[in-house]
Amino acid sequence: MPTIATAMYIAAQLEVSLDSLANNESLELPEGYVTLKYRLNKLFHYGNEERLQQREAIIEEIYEKYFDNLPEEEQIAIQVQQASLDMINTNDINYDQGLLEEYLHQVILKEQLTLNDIEIINLRLLSLGLKNFNKEEFIDLLSKVLLAASYFPFNDLEAIQSTIISAAGILSHYEEYDLLPDILEVLEEVMSKRNDFQDKIFSYALQWKIALFIKHNYREAEENYRRVNMLIDLLTEDVLKENMQLDWEQDQIRFKQRQ
Repeated sequence: MPTIATAMYIAAQLEVSLDSLANNESLELPEGYVTLKYRLNKLFHYGNEERLQQREAIIEEIYEKYFDNLPEEEQIAIQVQQASLDMINTNDINYDQGLLEEYLHQVILKEQLTLNDIEIINLRLLSLGLKNFNKEEFIDLLSKVLLAASYFPFNDLEAIQSTIISAAGILSHYEEYDLLPDILEVLEEVMSKRNDFQDKIFSYALQWKIALFIKHNYREAEENYRRVNMLIDLLTEDVLKENMQLDWEQDQIRFKQRQ
């Protein structure tokens, strides 16, 4: 089961089509797996225990029914999802399944990233966020992701969008706000390319943080928090609303402490 990239390379070297190299259906992913992966990617947990359990159940089903027969690139993607879940559930970065040791160095050396590279970087950003935060390494990795938004395939831009939102949350947790304007700019560009503004909630959240901690403008921050709540009410996302309310309360405390 070669990766798609490997199969295309072999076909190119042999000067034949993919169809003649192998039955085209053999390169297609099982429909059941595609459905499960879609559910997994769309099930945002926001730290909610019940949703984390739902993600665990989906991953277990993938392992039981499809994992052994998946192409390597898909196997890595699922391993990263499992590792991320384990790290969040246990708060232990040692649950990375050895993926970082095996792949991260290769990713760092690349000039252009693939979808799996983004997943590996996302896993490393999570591990840095959970323990032993290293600002220099974090920003270096995140910068590669921000740059990737300029050349990434349209269909894979959602991974970029998700990664930078997660990274912004980690930076905010450690009260590192300087990079937020750059993150916001790329996030807006990606959402515009995808014509998908559901994550505008996070855009407004970044804007309130920029207003508070860079512009020192409480009124502007408050207006953006109001916009966040309006969008969340439209989506009826109670878990996200609770998280945003808590985040806003904590940011107000931090803002007052800095005055």
